Order: sequence, then C-alpha cells, then structure tokens
Amino acid sequence: PYDSNAFDFVWSDGAREMDYQTLLVFLEKVDHYRRQYPDIILAHFANFEVAQIKSYAVRYGMELDERVCWLLGENSPLFDLLEVVRRSLVLPLKSYGLKPICKSPHLVNFQWELEESGSQWSVVRYIDYLHESSEQKRLSIKQEILSYNRDDVKATHALEAWLRAFPRNCGSE
Repeated sequence: PYDSNAFDFVWSDGAREMDYQTLLVFLEKVDHYRRQYPDIILAHFANFEVAQIKSYAVRYGMELDERVCWLLGENSPLFDLLEVVRRSLVLPLKSYGLKPICKSPHLVNFQWELEESGSQWSVVRYIDYLHESSEQKRLSIKQEILSYNRDDVKATHALEAWLRAFPRNCGSE
C-alpha cells in the first residue's frame, strides 16, 4: 500500500560510525525486500539515490558487496523516472524537477504536506537537527524531514501512475 503507514525509512544521526551502521541497515532492508519481492523495481527520481549508494559503497569499501552490486549492476532494480520523463515528454515547465512536475495541476497534481519543503530545505533542516540540543525539538525536526521524504515517495508514485496512464502507443505510428 502507498499510504503514510507503509512508509519505511532508514535514519542516521550523522555520526560517521553511525553512517556505516545505517548503510548496513539500508542494505539489509533492500535485501529483505528483494527476497520478499524477487521482481522488485525501485523507482526513484533523478540520480541522487544512485550517487549516494555509490558514494557510501566507496567510502566503506563495499563496492563488491553483493547487495551493492545488485543495486548498481547491469540488472539493477533502480529505475529513474526522470529519464522516462526526459526521453518521452516535453512539458510546459521551467524545470523538470519532481516538485514542478508533480505540483502542476495540469500534470500530476500532487501537493506536499509542508509547502516550504524541498531538497535544499531538507538538508538545512537536517543540519538543524544535528545541532539542536532539545530532544523534543530534534524529534519535531526529524518528523518534518520524514514528512517531506514520505511526500517525495508518494509524489514519485503519483508520477509513476500518471506516466502509466498514457496509452502504450502514444506518439508512435
């Protein structure tokens, strides 16, 4: 299901030794989903996720880890929806970011819960989280970031559904 209760995440509190543990937890989750759904496709938007997996694999010498090789290899389950949009559509937008495409009422028409949120906003809020001394405020910031990320996942799913609604022979003779 694609509701808020089904949202699954891996969180790091920013310490370098925790990053390694967080990577291992992420890879275990991916492996669990792979076993549960052998034909899984992990849709994402743009190259950020792939770049992060590569970066962490290099940082921790895990380039040959079987799970990393599966994620980044020739038969990768990672599927970039931005590439589909770029190859297939000309949209009446200034940029082909997830938010402009999804927020447009003439296109996907998905709205984020936190209006001011965005990728740069989430980086700033994560830095705020790392420097906040009040546990209550840290938890509140974390929930904001998770809300934004959950909406990104839901928007990516909405984009996928919108793309699938196009006729299969659209644009072909």
